[in-house]
Amino acid sequence: MAPELLKNRLIQRKIQGGLSEEEAIRFYETSDRLNVERIARHKVPANEEWQMLKDGDFSRLK
Repeated sequence: MAPELLKNRLIQRKIQGGLSEEEAIRFYETSDRLNVERIARHKVPANEEWQMLKDGDFSRLK
């Protein structure tokens, strides 16, 4: 996922959880952003792919 799209989604999730926009941005900058960057530095290709079904269950694609 593109970093900017992920940033917006994470900020919106915090706003929906009750934080102000300013608080949500501050949380992103001090916590979520650091986690996103850490994971991006250490990512490896997945050896399994799963899909969430409409009923909330999961199905393995490969």
